Amino acid sequence: MDVDDTIMDHNDIPKMHVINALKDAKSSGCKLYLWSQGGAEYCKKYADTFGISYLFSGFLDKPDIVIDDLEVKASFIDRWIHPIQLL
Repeated sequence: MDVDDTIMDHNDIPKMHVINALKDAKSSGCKLYLWSQGGAEYCKKYADTFGISYLFSGFLDKPDIVIDDLEVKASFIDRWIHPIQLL
């Protein structure tokens, strides 16, 4: 889950429909992570501000490269690598 324009709008106002969906996902057993190009501390700051830190298993920088056996498609990922490509 991203921070800017995802859990909050461009005025730093929380998007309650998104936060409510996160609460539902968490209560259903989903493991959630919050990320941003602003970094892990940036994520934690806004999660704390909105009182939703407890929803997340961790706070991360947005990744550039993803290595996974399942293809990951996202505009912020520069490159997806299947493990077989590492042989």
